[in-house]
Amino acid sequence: MDKKVLRSNVHKELMTFYSEFNFDFIKKMATFKRGEVEVFWGVAAKRLEHIFFTPDLIINNIEITNVLDKLFPDRVNTTFVKVQCRDLAREFNCYDYDHYASENDIDLGAYYSVDESTDLKKIVTDHSDYMHKVGFPFFEQMSTISGISEFINKRITDVEIDEFDSPEYQKQLDKFFDRREVLSGVISAYLSKHTELEKLMERYRRKYTGNDYIMGDLEKVVTFLTENEVS
Repeated sequence: MDKKVLRSNVHKELMTFYSEFNFDFIKKMATFKRGEVEVFWGVAAKRLEHIFFTPDLIINNIEITNVLDKLFPDRVNTTFVKVQCRDLAREFNCYDYDHYASENDIDLGAYYSVDESTDLKKIVTDHSDYMHKVGFPFFEQMSTISGISEFINKRITDVEIDEFDSPEYQKQLDKFFDRREVLSGVISAYLSKHTELEKLMERYRRKYTGNDYIMGDLEKVVTFLTENEVS
């Protein structure tokens, strides 16, 4: 079967599920969208007769992206993206998806393989189960500036400094944070008037000083927010 037809069949099955929750399907983006949240179902890989999907859960908070668009107009600015994975499920005390991890405890995320013989209803059932248990609660958590700040910044402030500095904890932070997560964490903290803003910023700088890829943008964001009295 033609891979475009396979992809279209997957999307049609998913439409039935997402229409119940008022998501619109944007065909050219392979995305189910409602307000500031999206679920991306583009083809991640192709092999012979198979195509593969690894769904992404995407947050586009308008207040955060407005700041990013002003400072970095040449980028596609997104607040937060997380693949359908075990680690996100555990954030919501759901351990039903531990099988997404490899024998080496690497979280590989959902990886749906589809060919012409695949029962698409089983894929939709697995994905919809994840959305009910994890995805929709995640979207609810990230529906406010304070919720976004809490989700991201608790990893920076909610541990003692000795634990924060430990190699094991730094590895955990490295798995979670890249530039997008840092900038969204900083912006959401300023916009929500984080109660430990000074501590938060000290620790961000403690971790990323020397990392020009992140620090240059972080300081640019802080300067903008400070000059515009967002704190």
